[in-house]
Amino acid sequence: MLGVGATGHEWISGIAIEKLPDTVPEFIHTPEAAAEIAVLGRELDRSKGAGKAHDAERDPGHYFDLADDGTVMGALALAQLPVTREEYDTLLRAKGFTQHKAG
Repeated sequence: MLGVGATGHEWISGIAIEKLPDTVPEFIHTPEAAAEIAVLGRELDRSKGAGKAHDAERDPGHYFDLADDGTVMGALALAQLPVTREEYDTLLRAKGFTQHKAG
């Protein structure tokens, strides 16, 4: 995994918003939303390392390990992400992964 720092997170988040498909609601595509999301993209990285109780629950929640085919760890398509984190972890475990390994 590459460490990119706050500026890198902001750039990546901003570019990701620009590349979202047209099926994403229109308000996400506005310049104001893109700018806000770009800035928020770095926030969870700032709290990383805050302590065991914090890190065990929150660190895995701020990223996905995506394969080139657009799946999480090659096991779960982004288009099929469930509504809850528990369902997400259950689906990953069925494929031999956990949310703590896949993000």
